[in-house]
Formats: sequence, structure tokens, C-alpha cells
Amino acid sequence: MSKKIMSDVVPRESRRSIRNVTLSRGKKEIEGKLPLDRESQEYDTVRNIRSRRRKIPRFVVWISIAVLAVLVLVVFSTLLGGATVTLTPKSERISVQTTFTANRGIGDNTIGYETLPLSEVRSQTVPSEGEKQVERQASGVITVYNNYSSAPQRLIKNTRFESPNGLIYRIPNSITVPGRVSDGSGIRPGSIDVTVYADSAGDEYNSPPIDLTIPGFEDSPERYQAFYARAKSGFSGGFVGVEKVVDEDKKEEVVSKLRNDLRQELIKQAKVQVPDGFILYESAIEITFSSEPDTQKGDTVTLNERGNLTGYLLKRDDISGAIISTNSVDLGKGKAYVSNLEKLNLSVSSFPKDKTGDFIFSMEGEPIIVWNIDEALVQDVLAGESKKEAKGLLSGFDSISNTRITISPFWKTTFPKEGESIKIKIEGVN
Repeated sequence: MSKKIMSDVVPRESRRSIRNVTLSRGKKEIEGKLPLDRESQEYDTVRNIRSRRRKIPRFVVWISIAVLAVLVLVVFSTLLGGATVTLTPKSERISVQTTFTANRGIGDNTIGYETLPLSEVRSQTVPSEGEKQVERQASGVITVYNNYSSAPQRLIKNTRFESPNGLIYRIPNSITVPGRVSDGSGIRPGSIDVTVYADSAGDEYNSPPIDLTIPGFEDSPERYQAFYARAKSGFSGGFVGVEKVVDEDKKEEVVSKLRNDLRQELIKQAKVQVPDGFILYESAIEITFSSEPDTQKGDTVTLNERGNLTGYLLKRDDISGAIISTNSVDLGKGKAYVSNLEKLNLSVSSFPKDKTGDFIFSMEGEPIIVWNIDEALVQDVLAGESKKEAKGLLSGFDSISNTRITISPFWKTTFPKEGESIKIKIEGVN
């Protein structure tokens, strides 16, 4: 009886049982977590894994990285390695003041030239100031071809050219048509441009582009077929009747401006059309002007001016050779060229007659003679040789004045066995 009374007296909060005991670690209580034995097992597992990872010594890792770096360096050195030889060619500055004669086309031990023809028209409209009766012949530029032989053909003043409908045009002065030329692409006819004029005044001579024959060769069928002409821009200006006119002072002012503009434009065009291997001096340019027929509309007149340019292109190698031989430069066994041709002054003594004869000119200045270096031969000589022997091997080249050598990777001391792998650089050429 007494035990029951005591249990009723004791408060519920103070009762203890195994179910009411709170587990603790240190000072903090752990509630609602895994049992202690499971938590300890997981902790030990993580610790064991980490400890196994730490078993690889650090020096092994560093050695592996170093080996890998060396392998990468070797691979890249093999792929990117090579040799570069920088050469400065021998050069010599001389003085020249000499007259030369150039011939059209190609010739042994001579200076050759070719012509660069250009044509341009400029116009300006001005008010008219009256009328007058006029009779004017049509005119136009034709190209005359010689496909008959390699010999030039002279055509006298007033030689006739006939259109398909029987109209006659004539040249105002004698011309010489160059002979045909054989080159790598085959045979091409010689040609020359010339302005021709209609036999009579009148607009019936105006025409679009046409081909023309030379009646004077009809007695020789072969020659008649081989000589011909082509009016690429046709003929214009033929007129008979009353037309408006411009004040003479005003016309002279406009014509002067148009021709000045034409000159500048033609020279600009010529300079950008110079082919490789040639040089064009501005003093070797010949420009002629002609007044094209005026055009009228209402009370205005349009003045038309044509400029015809002929540029005499000189072969670079020919001029270099002539300057070197004239000044008796000792080349030894080598070859050389003039590196500063553009800086020399050229003065024309005589332009070629009919654009086919001798071109006589003088040159003055201080040309720089530069020896040619045979790059392929240098590569062959150095292939497979040591860097120490390189300068001795190259000392036999009269054309080389200075040498600088770089071989990569840095530990290599010999040139590649393949000459093509040796890069040649040329520097110091003015």
C-alpha cells in the first residue's frame, strides 16, 4: 500500500527511465540523429578514404609533372624547331650619268621597252553665244594590226582605211606598224593606235565600232588579209549645218582645264598599270590632246577633250644590267641588280618615232648595286652542317656581306638535314 502512495506523490517530471535519458557528446546534446554506433562507423569510413589518398608521396607527383613537361617541350620543339639564316647581301653605291638607247621588244644585251597606251575623254558644258555654219569630218582612233610578218610595215600619209559600207577614212601622217611577235602564249600581231579622219564632212561617217580594211593591199591577197584595223570606239563628229558656238576666251579657259585634268588622270592610271618586271618614269610618258566634236543641247555646248597617253615601259633587268656593265662593276662570279631604280633621274632625248623606233634617254644619279644571293644554294650548303661551321661555309659566297644564324630548339647545334627546312631571310636592301 505504501509503495503505491509514493508513486502517486512523486511528480511525473521527476520520474526517470531509460526511455527518458538524453544522450550527450561532451556538452552538446544530439537529438534526432543516427545512433552513436552508426555515426562512428561512417566517420571512420571517410577517414580511411582520406588516409588512403594521402599515401601517394608528393615527390612522385612532382616528378610526374616534370616528365610530362619535358615530353611536351620535346614534341613542340620537334614540330616547331628549325633554323633561320638572315643574310645581308653585298652592295655598292656608284655614280652614273650616261645615255642609253632602248629598242622595242626583247633583245640580247640591249635595253628593251614596251608601250602602255591609254586614252581618256573629259567634258564640260558651257553656255552658247551664237551660231555658225560648219562642215566637219568625223574622226576616231583605230588600232592597226600587222599579222603578216615580224617585219614592221610603214604606211604613208593619207593611207586609206575602208569601212564595211565603203566609206573611206585616212591617216593624217605616216605611221609604222610593228611586226608580229612570238611569245610563250603564241603569235600575236603587232599593233599601233592612230587617229583617222573621214574622207568628207557629214554625219554619214559617224558610226559604232567597226573593222576596216586597207584597199592599197588588195593586189596582195595574203597581205590584204593580214593587215586590218579596228575602230573600238567608232567614229563621231561628222556634221554639216548650223551649230551653236562658245566664246573663244571661255573655250580656251575650259579646254586648258580639261587637258590639265586629263594629264593628271592619265598619269595616275598609267602608274597603277605597270606590269611586273618593268618601270615607268613620269618623264618617259608622252601625252597628246585633241578636241572631240562638241555636243549641243538647248542653249548649251558641251566641250569634249581627249587625252592620249603613251608610256614607255623599260625592263628593270635590262636597265640594271646596262648600268652595271657601263660602270664596269666587278661582280666576280655573281649577279647583281640596281635596287633603287625609282630614285634615278631619266631624261628623254628622243621619243620613238611611230612608237616603234629607238627610245633614247639619259640616266643620272647614284644607283645602289646589290648582289643576288642564291638562296637555294645556301640551303643546300648548310643542310645537316653544324652551326660552328656555317660562317666558314658561307664565306665562299661573294654575294654575302653579313650572316646571322638562329637554330631552335636552343640545345640543337646542327642545321636540319632537309635544306627546305632552313628559312632564308634577306635584309639590308635599300
